[in-house]
Amino acid sequence: MRYDRWLEPEPLPDEAYRLTPFPLLSIVLYRRGLRTPQDAARFLDPRLEHLSDPLALPDAARAIAMLRRAIAQRWPVLVFGDYDVDGLTATAMLTLALRRAGVPVHVRIPNRLTEGYGLRPDDLEPIRRSGARLLIAVDCGSSSADELAALVKAGIACVVIDHHVVPAPWPLSAVPLVSPKRPEAPCPGCELTAAGLVAQLLRTIVEPELLPTLLVLAAFGTIADVAPLTGDNRVLARLGLDAFAEAAPLGLRRLATLAGLDPARLTSRQVGFVLAPRLNAAGRLTDPQLALDLLLTDDEAEATQLALRLCELNAERQRAVARMIEEAEARLQALPALPEVLVLADERWHVGLVGLLASRLVERYERPAIVLAQQNGVSRGSARSVPGFDVTHALAACRDLLHTFGGHSVAAGLTLPSHQVDALQARLVALARQLQPQRRPRPVRELVLDAELFPSELELRTLELLERLEPCGQGNPAPRFLLRNVRPVEVRPSQDGRHMRFSVLVDGQPAAFPCIWFQGGSEQDVLAAPRVDLALTLRRDEWAGLVALTLEVLDVRPAS
Repeated sequence: MRYDRWLEPEPLPDEAYRLTPFPLLSIVLYRRGLRTPQDAARFLDPRLEHLSDPLALPDAARAIAMLRRAIAQRWPVLVFGDYDVDGLTATAMLTLALRRAGVPVHVRIPNRLTEGYGLRPDDLEPIRRSGARLLIAVDCGSSSADELAALVKAGIACVVIDHHVVPAPWPLSAVPLVSPKRPEAPCPGCELTAAGLVAQLLRTIVEPELLPTLLVLAAFGTIADVAPLTGDNRVLARLGLDAFAEAAPLGLRRLATLAGLDPARLTSRQVGFVLAPRLNAAGRLTDPQLALDLLLTDDEAEATQLALRLCELNAERQRAVARMIEEAEARLQALPALPEVLVLADERWHVGLVGLLASRLVERYERPAIVLAQQNGVSRGSARSVPGFDVTHALAACRDLLHTFGGHSVAAGLTLPSHQVDALQARLVALARQLQPQRRPRPVRELVLDAELFPSELELRTLELLERLEPCGQGNPAPRFLLRNVRPVEVRPSQDGRHMRFSVLVDGQPAAFPCIWFQGGSEQDVLAAPRVDLALTLRRDEWAGLVALTLEVLDVRPAS
């Protein structure tokens, strides 16, 4: 078993079964916190008018007025974005909308590998020389008050649209800051990403025919940034996915086709795990401009060429991360004991990929991890942490060893002289021991289950019913079910040994049901039991025009 405890569904009051005409769907909605049929209908059928009022966001009215003025007077605009999917889609939305309105737009996306995140002092002179009358900093800018003040002093109007931590109070009265992280921000919009914020602002400005394309881009930014898929985010994600086949930018449709996806049935999972990594691969390995060009092009040959290139880069990323994981595992296994904080550095590792490796190590070893790429005597990399160890606070206690650092409690970036790496690990280990003089036992891993499935419910109609809950993800997970007392057969690990495939025979059902257990390759022993209980979600698999129901297994235990 991968979980220590299954929290089986408790009995619900009678009204829980009447939220919709379908009891199973009603149960899941009730466990999502919905209590009336009206709330359930609104959740299942999100509409544009369900979005919060954009003008309720701090400085939104000022930002919209400035955008309208730039459009009316044809100001040259420079959009300064970020290299991740949220930043790229937000930048593309602004660029498309302003160009459609006849505004001359230039775009600036910093290079993750050579420049790093956000506005820097080195950016000021190129911005001044660009001739821009208006700078829009999107998915960045909240921490760049000094740079923005210098631009305002030079006669360039500025707007910031960002969802990162904001200094309180915002020191620049001349610069509108549209941010859900401001203390005065309304709760309904507090989880919007940069792409979601841009969608909220632009829907008050753009012509109706452009809005579906902007919603597609907003959905991608929201899902890729792992924002909670509730409230405004759910509306944006659902409407954007529904509009994908007809309104997605040409390049995104080419990318989906090359990835073997059906544009008419695109899911949040496919965006998060198939398409977003391809868009991110450009910034991680080379130049994020490749991904932005894909989002903006209307040339079919260019769209195909760029989509192919992103697929190649993503495959290269996957191979490189696999090698890094293998090398890191070998080094950790050679240690006599694992330290409280893992710090690994290597000259062969790619600086754009170290954050992915750090996340994998935290997931596997349940302790903070710092992974560094070394070059010319400097180590640059990423830190990831666990609850209870604020990694940015810990790095602040090591600032004398570092060139730069910044982030939040569970994720940070840092640079330092390579000769200080060992000293950094020693300092962090000492801090971890002070915080936890006796290492706490591993947290109990609990699996919350929504409902029990019965054999008669194992059919495609059940899956089609539950697909009304899409998009699923952070804050709105795919429903998790308990299936009791089934017999596993045809148990076989995947070729690389990481995953497990098998089938189950269910009493009263004539055919076996195929199962896939991701990351379950080491759990073969429990499947040797004659009867097991499954914790699972339902998924759709399509092959050669045929649709089948597959049980995606979360955990297995011997049947009681």
